[in-house]
Amino acid sequence: MAGRARGRARAVPPPAQAAAPPAAQAAASQQERPGPPVGLGAPAPGGRAGRASAATQQARGEAHGAPGYSGYASRMEALSLSSSGNGNGNGASGSGNGDETVSVGRGSLRGGLPRSGFRTGEITSMKPLSIQKKQGTKGEVIPLVANYFRVKPTTGNDFTIHHYNVSFKPDQDIELDRKRLVSHHREMLGNWYLFDGASLFLFKTIDKDTTQPLMLVTPKPSGENVNVTFKHVGVIRSSDYIVLQIFSILMRRSMDHLNFKLIGFRREYYDLSNEAKMSIPRHNIDLAPGYVASIRQQENDLFMCVGVRHKVIRKDSVLEFLMNKRKEAGDNFREACQDLINATVITTYNNETYRIDDINWEANPTMTFDMKGTPTTFVDYYQKKWRKNITNMTQPLLVTRPTKKDRRGGEQKSSLLIPELCLMTGISEAMRNDFNLKREMLKVTSLEPVRLGERYKGLIRKLSANQEVMRDIEAWGLGFESDLVKFDARNLGQQTLQMQGVNVPAGENADWGQYLKNNAVERPGKLQRWVVIAVPQDQRVAQDFIQGMNKVIRPMRVQYSPPQLVMAESDRTQAFQAKIQETCRGVDLVCMIFPNNKAERYHSLKKLLCCDLPLPSQVVLSKTLQKGKSNLAVCTKVAGQINCKLGGALWRVQIPVKGLMICGYDAYHDSKLKGQSVGAVVVSLDAGCTQYYSTATYHEAREEISTKFKICMEKCLDAYHAFNGNYPEKIIVYRDGVGEGQLEIVKQYEVAAISSVMHQKTGLPPKLAFIVVSKRINTRLFAIDGRGTYVNPQPGTVVDDVITCPEFYDFFLVSQSVRQGTVSPTMYNIIEDTGLGLTPDHYQMLTFRLCHMYFNWPGTVRVPAHCQMAHKLAFLTGQSLHKEADASLSMKQYYL
Repeated sequence: MAGRARGRARAVPPPAQAAAPPAAQAAASQQERPGPPVGLGAPAPGGRAGRASAATQQARGEAHGAPGYSGYASRMEALSLSSSGNGNGNGASGSGNGDETVSVGRGSLRGGLPRSGFRTGEITSMKPLSIQKKQGTKGEVIPLVANYFRVKPTTGNDFTIHHYNVSFKPDQDIELDRKRLVSHHREMLGNWYLFDGASLFLFKTIDKDTTQPLMLVTPKPSGENVNVTFKHVGVIRSSDYIVLQIFSILMRRSMDHLNFKLIGFRREYYDLSNEAKMSIPRHNIDLAPGYVASIRQQENDLFMCVGVRHKVIRKDSVLEFLMNKRKEAGDNFREACQDLINATVITTYNNETYRIDDINWEANPTMTFDMKGTPTTFVDYYQKKWRKNITNMTQPLLVTRPTKKDRRGGEQKSSLLIPELCLMTGISEAMRNDFNLKREMLKVTSLEPVRLGERYKGLIRKLSANQEVMRDIEAWGLGFESDLVKFDARNLGQQTLQMQGVNVPAGENADWGQYLKNNAVERPGKLQRWVVIAVPQDQRVAQDFIQGMNKVIRPMRVQYSPPQLVMAESDRTQAFQAKIQETCRGVDLVCMIFPNNKAERYHSLKKLLCCDLPLPSQVVLSKTLQKGKSNLAVCTKVAGQINCKLGGALWRVQIPVKGLMICGYDAYHDSKLKGQSVGAVVVSLDAGCTQYYSTATYHEAREEISTKFKICMEKCLDAYHAFNGNYPEKIIVYRDGVGEGQLEIVKQYEVAAISSVMHQKTGLPPKLAFIVVSKRINTRLFAIDGRGTYVNPQPGTVVDDVITCPEFYDFFLVSQSVRQGTVSPTMYNIIEDTGLGLTPDHYQMLTFRLCHMYFNWPGTVRVPAHCQMAHKLAFLTGQSLHKEADASLSMKQYYL
């Protein structure tokens, strides 16, 4: 099949079973596809190998007609975007975005056979029914620019699509026949249309009179005449699902026209040309620039949102990776090579990307396959077809299997790749730990607002200069504006914190670390019996650390006594475990100084101290403490963390809502327990958000939606009652880790579960707000300085109009200040607001203040502290503990 939804293609010839050794024959018969590299021996148009044969395509109804469009139709697989001058668009039906399709039109079940179709109907509104206006008014009005380009209908009217139901008499049970009959009338239908076998969508009407069906007699190739009837169903506007699917197709097709390559699952397109790549020769890698773009209806206009991406392309081949693994692992070579599984590679001969699913150790490049009736080796094929000489004849071959979408399309066999001809992508663990490489990469990828704005405009210039792109866009009556959208936003201003009676200004950059040195914390902890464990070679480091703690912790007013210093025999995990069991029972805290960041030791000791011998614990790397003058700064940070782990608090903010419990939720997929996910909940029990209760539960399947959310909320409500003597009057939930496609499920199950628990506990109607937090968004915001230059907006910047969604009660908030690159806003979507009586201004200000309450950092964070702490708890549980922590730690922030 020619272009995959994940950028994969069939570019490598599988071995012929007749020429393979017996062991390889057995493996190939079960796993690899026999025959030529592309199904019948010919590569796909444009040099992309791997498309199914024309006969296979017609049987599946994917594409037929003029060459050049068929590759795109099979690549889209589910949607057909028809062009009279570039193929007839008889693509297979489907939603085009990976979603399950929904049949539409009265003829969708005609003849008793279910037919897939496009999802139509207005996009579901997630606004609470009580909301009349979502725009706030508080704060200073400021001009902003966002990475959105307005998309305007060229006719001057609103963008509309006409929906027709198409019926056939006699009935046509074969979808391909129905599509051929419709394509017979391409002259009448116009240049572009969408047809799924039952419903037809066009930019214009077929006939001036839309009240009467139009019947046309259409001949089949067999000579039989069929009456094709077009009935106008109605007009679809830009807020309909089908419009999103059309826009998705247009953007993917536009990126194809620019010769950008689709890599990964997130619709990210990369320019893999040598001219575009940015090289870092010192580390032997290239960075390929990429984009993700989408068009949708925002508040009052259509906009295209553009995101910038970078892909690491390593210059070492997969063969070099295998050879290095052989040197490093020796007898465990094959086991060590499992790191390749699920990795993405790029072929050197056609720049196509593939995901590695397995390694065939029995195959090698000298094996043969049947190439149009002639036995051909991989070596000969690549030399003749791609002028690539394979030098290593004993290398194994890489297996890439068809995706679920490919299997639905009829492809069942796997294909083989030559390691020598594949380049690695992404960064290895060693590269990840290389500080110099990170610094070099940040120079390229961390773009300042001015450079980032130019990248956005550069994509628009490329799209506008490409005739094929503009032909597609203009065919639907659309056009791009060349400038980023400008609008008015608001800034909520600097916030004030309290530290034991002292007002602390957060500052315009939201950084108040200087005040921690000389002021008493809001609620001091008790640190009178604690132990520091280190290895002998770090004894001096440990002593300096204790001296630093003696200096920095007393101004915090923590009840403090110097610790007992214990030397572990070695840096082995068992040595630390022995000292903990021997000396740490009944202490307030265990502090461990590790000589290195060995993961296995960290996971084992955290599990011991969170589950088996529940004690607050702190881990510090010795190299962190060996920084000379900055040692006191490190000790100040550690002292703050320790105070919170003991149940203390560093500062607080003013939250005037009484009887309020604020909840944060996040999920993490366990790294060890396959098929298990952990959901973590953190709630504040007091008005100043200084006392927290936390719990975590496991649930089945690798999904974000927790089936045990109700159980978690019952525990939280009981903890609130135990702390305050009564249940909360109001609850606000900040829910992280939810995609837009999951909103209805969250509202149906999680919101309903919380409401049910609240009613059971209090006997009163629930007063509940449920806010979905989205960090992984493409939106970027720029302020404009006095010279007209793009700069980062100040913390507290709120956007609740123009680029927000009309179906949501949403807003964007910039809560951080960054020293490098461009700041990323966070999107908040309020999907439930029952009985709280809070205005948009209240929610926006509350959210901003909660971003000040993460005690691990004396500054604002990107999400409310409750969400950040829930993420930390879920990560610790899923990465290290692999089970729930002991309940005795639930009132302490042991996960910081």
